[in-house]
Amino acid sequence: MICNLKKGAVTLISALICASSAWATPVVDFTGTIKDLSDLPQDVSAYLPKDGADEPYLDPVVQKGLMENFLVQHFSPWTADEDVELNNEWGLKSAKKDRWGENLMPIPQSVKDKVVADASMGSYPSMDSRAIVVVNTSARFLPTMRPFFANPDEAGEGFPFDYLQNTAHWVGVPLRVRHGNAAGDWLLARSGTIPGWIPARDVAFVDDYFMSAYRTGRYAALVKDDVVLRDEDGAFLAKTNIGAVLPIVQEGDDSFVVYVPIRSEGGMARLKRAVLSKEDGVEMPKPLTPRAIATLANRFVGNPYGWGGMYDQRDCSSTMRDLLTPFGLWLPRDSGPQSKSNVFIDIEQESWDKKPELIAEKALPLRTIIGMKGHVGLYLGLWEGKPVILHNTWGVRITTDNPDVSGRAILGRTVITTLQPGIEREDVAKEGLLPKVRTITFIPGFDGTEN
Repeated sequence: MICNLKKGAVTLISALICASSAWATPVVDFTGTIKDLSDLPQDVSAYLPKDGADEPYLDPVVQKGLMENFLVQHFSPWTADEDVELNNEWGLKSAKKDRWGENLMPIPQSVKDKVVADASMGSYPSMDSRAIVVVNTSARFLPTMRPFFANPDEAGEGFPFDYLQNTAHWVGVPLRVRHGNAAGDWLLARSGTIPGWIPARDVAFVDDYFMSAYRTGRYAALVKDDVVLRDEDGAFLAKTNIGAVLPIVQEGDDSFVVYVPIRSEGGMARLKRAVLSKEDGVEMPKPLTPRAIATLANRFVGNPYGWGGMYDQRDCSSTMRDLLTPFGLWLPRDSGPQSKSNVFIDIEQESWDKKPELIAEKALPLRTIIGMKGHVGLYLGLWEGKPVILHNTWGVRITTDNPDVSGRAILGRTVITTLQPGIEREDVAKEGLLPKVRTITFIPGFDGTEN
């Protein structure tokens, strides 16, 4: 019986190998062997200006105004009544496309229909409640954690690109809950950035007393990942990451006391005090100096890529958001809105070989986001005459004359590269990322006229 099973397995494998010649075979390089990673310092401080690294880029009065705008956006779910994106069809188109599941098999339409029925969007909106995130969580296009992949046999598809994942929220994000699913275990809510279905257990509802107490007027932003927050007796409250924002209650020499929201048995939010070391968090807005940007940016270098914030990781646009949050600079979520979120120069129609010259001429090091089709990165400056960016990327696209070979040379982390990563490889187009570059976008507080 065992011999027959092995023989059958070998026959099946042989058949699959023969059949695979008609498919596009993904090319993967899990070691990320491109020359940029060895030729360029993977240390943001190497790109700092020789002089003035500790001089603030922004006048304190200007930065204070930007911080005020940050807080308006951050708390907008509690103050603004208008639902810009949400409606009774939101997210449903996700179930109308062909999708593949966690087993890399096509998801039956009956399964997708069941998820849609559970969303119960015919009764949207079924509630209007203010709330807050109490643990790091995901916001999804439909109320399920099951992945919806595009065809994994296609280049650049399959894992990790789950098209139900919209974003991640860290502890302390204010929400406006507008709907619940039929089962009652998911809530559809909007944040200051984008909406999504969030597991109900990860959310607590707030009342007027909570909101008033929570808005202390002073706020700390985390500047390290995986920070454990404990109460003053040492009991665990939460764990969260760079970019989380929490209200300051008191300040000591080496630490802050901050409020952390927790969920009571009845689903309402309660305030607990936590001790936050000044090594783990800073009062917002932190002065925006070149060295401060570099120090924080270095904490992202090498961190794994996380599509839509999956697995408590980051993609390209959430990396930019979390990097700028401690400085009180608000960015929208997603690469498209970020690339046009402030003053920007549109260079999409320029030839790809002209774009490096324009970036070198117009972009401000450490204060410019290079906007691309589906991607963003922070401009660090020039290295040996070439523009260099910090970006969290899945990989470098493979292009060959062989129709049976396609895919990505996988980087899967935050790296420092030129805009032509991997061009030393025969299977990477010499243009690199340059044809995708659309904008030179200045971060909040800048318009390109600065030095």
